Amino acid sequence: MDSQVARVFQWLRGSGEDSNTIVIITADHGEAFLEREGSIGILHRSLFQEVVHVPLIMSGPGIPSGRVDSTQAGLFDIMPTVLEELGIDHSLSLDGVSLLSGAPANGRPIPTAHLKESAAAVTCDGIKVVWFAVADSSCMYDLSEDPMERTPFPADSHHLGLVLDFWATPCGWDPVPRDSAEVKSMLRNLGYL
Repeated sequence: MDSQVARVFQWLRGSGEDSNTIVIITADHGEAFLEREGSIGILHRSLFQEVVHVPLIMSGPGIPSGRVDSTQAGLFDIMPTVLEELGIDHSLSLDGVSLLSGAPANGRPIPTAHLKESAAAVTCDGIKVVWFAVADSSCMYDLSEDPMERTPFPADSHHLGLVLDFWATPCGWDPVPRDSAEVKSMLRNLGYL
């Protein structure tokens, strides 16, 4: 992977396109490598940090070089960041914020969900609450004290409210049926089937 990313940057520099190109590298999920007992074969099907805490690397004009920022961010922050960097005015109501026009507030909730498991989580100020819809149960972790999420404790009403609000918010698009021919064709073209 590193060598392929290096090739992209070499081409950008060699072609002179590095002065007008923003590169963003991230992932939709991480991978679990047996950090938890019994998780063999469940490499990305959880809401634990090793799966939901993914890198976000940005490079390009206007982006400070070599800066490392530990402010929590979500993938939903990428679009507002790119729109701002490109100078595109929009009237969209976006959940995210630009990561380059001053640091986003650390106290904002960063949600994630695992729809197949009917579970959702919100991380806010180093506290993570996980809610399981089918069982209607929840737990919390203090990520500063317990970064490996080994010691859950009962969720408080404030943090539980954040995850329930996220779960109850309808998505802004119409989902495509999983078994549609169009979806199967796209998955086949991507090498998943």
